[in-house]
Amino acid sequence: GLHALSLEFEVLKAECRIQYTKLIISIYCNPSLLIK
Repeated sequence: GLHALSLEFEVLKAECRIQYTKLIISIYCNPSLLIK
């Protein structure tokens, strides 16, 4: 029930952190991404 839900939330947060980190790295490596 509740435990499974909070576990899923933790996984979701981890996924978001990974995506965010990838985004930061790609912007850092390629700043022109910011300039559209």
